[in-house]
Amino acid sequence: MTEEKLEIIPLGGVGHFGMNMLAMRCGGEAIIIDAGMGFPEEDLPGVDIVIPDFTFIDEYRDEIIALVLTHGHEDHIGAAPFLLREIDVPVYGTHFTLALLENKLQEHKLLDIVQLHSVEPRQKVKLGNFEVEWIHVSHSMTSCTAVAITTPVGVIIHSGDFKVDDTPVIGPSIDLKRLSEYGDKGVLALL
Repeated sequence: MTEEKLEIIPLGGVGHFGMNMLAMRCGGEAIIIDAGMGFPEEDLPGVDIVIPDFTFIDEYRDEIIALVLTHGHEDHIGAAPFLLREIDVPVYGTHFTLALLENKLQEHKLLDIVQLHSVEPRQKVKLGNFEVEWIHVSHSMTSCTAVAITTPVGVIIHSGDFKVDDTPVIGPSIDLKRLSEYGDKGVLALL
């Protein structure tokens, strides 16, 4: 019997602002979390946006089964149309996040092609070897989530962008109770 292996591969968003994108791969299947664009530095005149390196996508396209979104800021969804030109996978996110994405997909003539699945906080969706639960977090816009990904190896919490705010201007405060419940059960990694 072979032991399951979980790979967590940052594809962008590490060490700088923007291009948030991460792959998780386990048992021959992979999910992508967020697909954000970056914002060019002064040394890139004439460049409007920067997208993550899609080398992983090219190498593992047959294993990728879904795109999971944490929220609708550009640094988390801005590269999604470019990614969804490369792979045909369903997209999961809150209603508001998907509404923001729909505008981008319309602009790129992809809206009629891409399967969008709206989820609510505390909803779980089974995606192959992964069970994903969206957990409400506070941030500078509405409908932001962390995701708890249960894998054969253990639970990974991807925080998305968040702030602990007991009196947020928009929406409810962060769901610390649900995050605590995962903590009590055991979390392999918090990203």
